[in-house]
Amino acid sequence: MRMAWNLDASTGGILQSALQRVARLADLQPDWDSYGADPPSAQAVAGAHDVLVAVNEQFAATGGEGVLPFAIAPLNDGGLQLEWRGPLAEIEVDIDPTGHLGYLFVDKSGAGRAVVEQDEAAWPDVLAKIVLTFSPAKRSQRKGEGLEQIEDDDELYRRLAPEHVNPDGTVNSAAFKRRKEYDPSISVDLARLTTPQDSGMPPRLPLRVCIGGNR
Repeated sequence: MRMAWNLDASTGGILQSALQRVARLADLQPDWDSYGADPPSAQAVAGAHDVLVAVNEQFAATGGEGVLPFAIAPLNDGGLQLEWRGPLAEIEVDIDPTGHLGYLFVDKSGAGRAVVEQDEAAWPDVLAKIVLTFSPAKRSQRKGEGLEQIEDDDELYRRLAPEHVNPDGTVNSAAFKRRKEYDPSISVDLARLTTPQDSGMPPRLPLRVCIGGNR
């Protein structure tokens, strides 16, 4: 699905960078993650475009320069995830294959972490949470027979699509979701029993191996 948006000189650099990222993700092919993922739908791509433009306009209206998403990642059901991280909050905005919005908002301003999750969200609510993410004001506040036991200090391997690696090298949470929900049965390999080369890396796909601890 080739997107041809008009990104002329009047389009701010931050917005242009984000829209180009969405356009690249729109070209993903079926099974792009080697786990049977769907490519981003036209509705999800259009929804991501609209969200990014609206957020840019919101911050421009208040004298800001816009806010570059920390990450833009594909979801394996054909949706897209936009993530912003501020000093006191973080938000993940999910756009499902039909273009509907949902979000996970984490408020870090108090003693703990307050989490608000909304599967079906109206746009004004989503925008308010994104703005709140960057607001300087303080907000209110089994073991089985034949199975290998995973110890706390074990390292695990999991194949990742490059699109699930954030700019800072960390892994985007979208890599661990199925249909917008965290996958309770993630497929991993135990590092002490294999190697990255032998952990099922398909040679036809430009995938990466994620090495992580059992936390």
